[in-house]
Amino acid sequence: MSCISNKNFQNTKPAGLPATTSHLRRLESGLVVPATAGTRTFVSTRDMFPGYFDEEFVSYGTNVPAEAMPETKVDLYEMTADGNFETLLGSFKEEDVHVLFWENQDQILTWVENHPTHLHPQGCWATFFPFLVSGKPFVARVDRYERKLKAYVYHFGRGIVWYVGLRRRLVLPQRAV
Repeated sequence: MSCISNKNFQNTKPAGLPATTSHLRRLESGLVVPATAGTRTFVSTRDMFPGYFDEEFVSYGTNVPAEAMPETKVDLYEMTADGNFETLLGSFKEEDVHVLFWENQDQILTWVENHPTHLHPQGCWATFFPFLVSGKPFVARVDRYERKLKAYVYHFGRGIVWYVGLRRRLVLPQRAV
């Protein structure tokens, strides 16, 4: 299995992702995020996260609007084995890896607003969203604790190994061929 590098991923749209990998299993497929303008970022919507807002969104330079995106279908996965972000996403076929990143933070924010029941139901257990800013990969983490949303950001290559026992989730955009 190859690791994912910090290269600029291109959206060449392979035919869909598998239901299971060595580290993930799909919980649901076909959830929809409506078209977004690409103007909202985590930084511009920090008030949406009254439980906690990670200031690293600012220091990592993620406050960059993106292009508008059409309606996008989404796959919701759950971890089945311990792993860091590179291992989790690397468990998909290599040719699929580049479509696992959201190209627009507005899409993630809209998904969180429209699908709150699909965030991990166990309070502060994480739901992850890999995303790109100017070609650089990051991962947003959204939790809900005491009915308040919390948002964190990580560099994609950060080596934290996430424990499978908490059944963390990943929300990944589907890309049609």
